[in-house]
Amino acid sequence: MRRVRKSERGAILAAAVLAMPAVLALVAVGIDTGRIAFTATEVQNVADAAATAGAQNLLEGGSASTARSQAQTVAAQNAVNGSGATVSAAQIEVGQYNYTTHAFVNGASPPSAVRATPSVTVSNLFAGILGSSFASTTVTKTATAGFSGLGQAAATLPLAIGDCNFPALSSCFQTAGCLPSLTQVPSTTDNTGFTSFFDGSTSGPSITAYLPSACGGTNTPPVVKVGDSINLNNGQSNGQALKGVQDCVQKGFNKFLIPIVSCSGNFNQSSTVTGFATIIVDSVVATGTPKGINLHAIFNEVQGTPGGGAYGTGEMRLLN
Repeated sequence: MRRVRKSERGAILAAAVLAMPAVLALVAVGIDTGRIAFTATEVQNVADAAATAGAQNLLEGGSASTARSQAQTVAAQNAVNGSGATVSAAQIEVGQYNYTTHAFVNGASPPSAVRATPSVTVSNLFAGILGSSFASTTVTKTATAGFSGLGQAAATLPLAIGDCNFPALSSCFQTAGCLPSLTQVPSTTDNTGFTSFFDGSTSGPSITAYLPSACGGTNTPPVVKVGDSINLNNGQSNGQALKGVQDCVQKGFNKFLIPIVSCSGNFNQSSTVTGFATIIVDSVVATGTPKGINLHAIFNEVQGTPGGGAYGTGEMRLLN
């Protein structure tokens, strides 16, 4: 074996001494980088909580100012970098979220979404030794929350309503009478219709097969997704289907989840699903003239796959 000479040992020691500052610098940067990453997670949590709280306040009838205040209150219940979180009013934007373009529009009225952009400056513990430009790091995160309708569901009543009956949800959060009340459904004016979902036939038996089992239904309703095309029948002469719905109501079943479809069709062939709504059937006239279903739509907060139109059934959720 070759022995290390004293001169060589000295060279190794000298090299180690020269490398030490670089090693220490890397360790210092690593420690500060870890702190910054942890702080970034905390700031993101604050953004998420603030945006969601503000949007929920809007759903409950709040104004832009109360939504902003609620967002700040909830944000303050969190901690960032060892201290209580603070979000300024300027960092809470209230407006509308465009579900088509996935863009937030600050100040749009009436408001229906909130964007929070908290920011915090972290003093680096060690990286500052590398220069004043490394003395601190500013961490900024963004979250947007708003109402998102269901993107898919298994309907509990074989009935569809046209989306043209629904106002923009952003104009009617929790406003009495905002969501539609309809009479003589299915309508001859091409805005509502019975559905057999994906079955080729829209006859009475094909429709009533998808009623709740307690009301005589025999088929399990399929899961329908936004973008699917379902078959429709808008005839008020479909007494068998009307009688089936009447039987449900008489047995105490009057709350249903139904698909909402594009009004571009004539409701006597097929149409594209754009979302889902929850309805209450108030009464059914199955015989005589005029006959039909009298109903009204309601707000119903439910969890599920997002992506549908905002027709009152869905939940406040983080959007981006």
